[in-house]
Amino acid sequence: MRSKRKLCYHDSIIRDTAGIKIGEALQDMWTVIYIAPTARVADMIQRKLTEEGFMIKCRPVNMSKQQFEILVPSGELEEVQEVLNLILHP
Repeated sequence: MRSKRKLCYHDSIIRDTAGIKIGEALQDMWTVIYIAPTARVADMIQRKLTEEGFMIKCRPVNMSKQQFEILVPSGELEEVQEVLNLILHP
């Protein structure tokens, strides 16, 4: 299990809970890992991945279909894929 370091997102700047700036450039280094069919599914995935210590972004893709992209830092893609697979297929 990953460390439980909490991160806060604000205006494209990522800071840890102590307020230390981690980086503005990270906003360009995110990869879509999953497209959730509903807001409820997106919230569940985001909550569980965050509990595992991953940085997660969620954004609407198609509001008429209520789809949401789940994004993760590119460098954590493989690790998140393993955990996401366990979440989706317990």
